[in-house]
Amino acid sequence: MARRRKSNLEEGVNLDSLMDALTNVVAVLILVLILVQADVSKKVVDFLEGLEPATSEQVEASKKEVEIFVKRVAELDQLLQNAVVQNIVGIVAILLWQTLFHRNHMTKCYLIAIYRC
Repeated sequence: MARRRKSNLEEGVNLDSLMDALTNVVAVLILVLILVQADVSKKVVDFLEGLEPATSEQVEASKKEVEIFVKRVAELDQLLQNAVVQNIVGIVAILLWQTLFHRNHMTKCYLIAIYRC
């Protein structure tokens, strides 16, 4: 009796060469990562060694700049809050106008939702 050959599906595919290539790629990537990390660490050390200490005049000037920035941020925050309030007032006014003159049921729902917020 002749033996039947296994079909290609039953034999399976040998993926050893693919696994070898993938392992090599991962190894190269790890080596590149190690080399980049070493170079960055060296650059940071060089940068920190080259820094000069700040003088008292520079420290005072920096503190004044920080105070100016804090005041400006507070002003901008207030402007933003005013703009938001004005936009909400405008939207409510438009919805009221639509409710009063157009008898739109959805507009009433929007107003109720805004009121509940």
